[in-house]
Amino acid sequence: MAEWLGKALQKLLQRFEPARDLDTKPPPIIGGGFFHFKQRHKLAFESWGDIVLPICPFKGFIYFYIMKHSQTIGILLCLALIYTTTQPFIIIESRNWVITGWNPVGSSFGQSGKFLCFFAALGALFFALPFIWAKRFNMVFGAFLFAWSFRNYLILSTCQMGECPQKQWALYGCIILSGLILLMTFLPKIKVS
Repeated sequence: MAEWLGKALQKLLQRFEPARDLDTKPPPIIGGGFFHFKQRHKLAFESWGDIVLPICPFKGFIYFYIMKHSQTIGILLCLALIYTTTQPFIIIESRNWVITGWNPVGSSFGQSGKFLCFFAALGALFFALPFIWAKRFNMVFGAFLFAWSFRNYLILSTCQMGECPQKQWALYGCIILSGLILLMTFLPKIKVS
C-alpha cells in the first residue's frame, strides 16, 4: 500500500510542467495619468471575486502610506468621533427634541456620547503609545467603539409608537468613524527588533 501511495505521488508531481512559456520582459504600459493599463494582447485586470479593477501601480504605495501614518490617522479619527458625539443624532419633530450624544433632552435614550468619548480618548492615548500592549488594547477599544456606535444606530433610529425620528449625519458619522478607527487599530506602526 505504501509503495502504491508513493508511486501515485510521484506521478502527480511529474504531471506539472515548468513555466517555460512565460516571457521574462514586462508588458508595455499604455495610457497615462493616474491609472496605467498594462497590455499584452488585451488589457490586464486584477480580479477579486466579482470585482474587476484595472491594475494601478500606486495601490501598494497608498496601502503603505496609510500603514505608515495609521497612528496619526487614528488619533485624528478619535478626535473627529468626539466632535461628532456633540452633534444632533436624531430629531423627533412631534416633541421638538434634538437628541445628541450628550443631551438626551426628555427621552430615555441616555447619554450615549459619554461612552464613545471615553473610549475614543483612550483610543487616541493608546494610538500615541509605542508599546505592543497598547496596540493590542486599542483593538479592543476600537471594537467597543464600533459595537456601541452600531447599538446607538439601532436604538436611536427605531420607530416607536408610529413615529420615526429623523436620522441626522452624526448618527451615520459615528458608525463610519468608529469603523475606520477599528481599521487603523489593525495597522499599527511598531518597530520590530
